[in-house]
Amino acid sequence: MMQYLRRLLLFQNPRPLDWALYFGVFAVLHIPGIINFYDNDGANNAYLRFSESLLQGHFSMPEMPAYDDMIFYQGQHYLPYPPFPSVLLAPFVALFGYKAVNTVVIALVLTCLNFFLFHRILTKLKVEQKYFPWLIAAFFFGTGYWFALFTSHAVYSFAHITSCTCQFLLINELLGKKRWWLAGIYIGCSFLTRQFTFLY
Repeated sequence: MMQYLRRLLLFQNPRPLDWALYFGVFAVLHIPGIINFYDNDGANNAYLRFSESLLQGHFSMPEMPAYDDMIFYQGQHYLPYPPFPSVLLAPFVALFGYKAVNTVVIALVLTCLNFFLFHRILTKLKVEQKYFPWLIAAFFFGTGYWFALFTSHAVYSFAHITSCTCQFLLINELLGKKRWWLAGIYIGCSFLTRQFTFLY
């Protein structure tokens, strides 16, 4: 048992069941963030409302009185941010309606993917195994990433998580099969999510 726990803590060759355990523990740790979504009127997330508009076939948005960061042009309201997060959320909005979609949950799922991709990138870079726990903890909990995840009811934070996912997919692709067309898609999606994150 102790040997298994040691292997888990050192991220040594994780198996599918190990990943499920990592993701489960990570999700439980972020239940406060999921609840925080509802305490901060997360259903009025502009990306969710823009997803709804796209599904209805137009680019203008419904008026959001409590939300000032909008473009007002010829009597219509428009989203000033890049559109990819809304495209990503559109299937969930189509299935459940914008009021029922929790962007923190979606960001948490993306973070689990990022966790997996980060591990793969470290492996492909041949980083020594003993550094894995420190590098993983440093990135996900020692940078602004964790705060962005916890506050991903807000458009800026959700965009940051989404852009990071696209960049991890890009790096993983470049260190692996090097399919340039797919790398181009990942670059484009990252840029169409949050230009500032992409430029870092």
